[in-house]
Amino acid sequence: MLCMLLGILMLGAVTGGGYQHVSVLYTVAGFSDLQVSRMLSLGGGLMIAGKCLFGVITDRFGTSRTAYLFFAFLTGGWLLCCLAGRQSMPLAVLSVVFINLGMALSTVGLSAIARSISSEQGFGRAAKNFQSFTMIGSIAFNTIPGIIAAYRYRFALYNLCENPEISIMEALDMSKRQTLGYKGQLFMLDLSYLGWALLAGVPSLIYSFAFYQQLFLQMAAPYGGAMQDAALWAAVTGLLPAWGWTLPAALLRWRPTGRRVCASISWKRAASPSLRIATTPAPTA
Repeated sequence: MLCMLLGILMLGAVTGGGYQHVSVLYTVAGFSDLQVSRMLSLGGGLMIAGKCLFGVITDRFGTSRTAYLFFAFLTGGWLLCCLAGRQSMPLAVLSVVFINLGMALSTVGLSAIARSISSEQGFGRAAKNFQSFTMIGSIAFNTIPGIIAAYRYRFALYNLCENPEISIMEALDMSKRQTLGYKGQLFMLDLSYLGWALLAGVPSLIYSFAFYQQLFLQMAAPYGGAMQDAALWAAVTGLLPAWGWTLPAALLRWRPTGRRVCASISWKRAASPSLRIATTPAPTA
């Protein structure tokens, strides 16, 4: 059982980020935006088809064989991504097909596997454990490294604005050197705006609560007072977590500019003048 949970943990690591990063891979590899957008559209449809296909194959050949098959799809898709540098459209499309079909293993596949290895009474617990380990793997190998990467390449856009002649990869490499050893300070700088992020979300929270409260009450009106109480509870429990989840997004997307950023980080480690961010204050309205 421990080996299975570790396997599901790694499954969450490779599937938790979805397939959006595939678009970055093929864009950097030289594919056009139109080609990449078509592949992503194809991938979205195949992800839904994969779930249906997983159920059909499971009914015919069993959960174990189906899981092996979809694991092969997923592995084959990632291996084909290693050939992105060849700029072969057939190989790129094939990788997207395999990856999105294999994604079904991390959704309906987990429920099917939990059903096959547990009793009817223990199904709920097994499915919960599988989902928890998938989420842990996704956070540990996707979310946290993604946050670190966001701070590592934070100044890439500024570098491009100040040095239009450099390439995108040079701007990214420059930002990597600029933020070396200062990611913690940048994080604390963003954290200082937490109170403002909370305050900015309050008007939207009040408006959304009032809107959904009336909507849910009208929907529950024909069913009596008990359903109306449930509707009010749904409005509260549905909006407060959503408000809370906007805070990390607000912090990560917040890009304070001007003298405060430059004053918060010492650029003495940057030997080259081209690595320094201008200290001109940001224009005010």
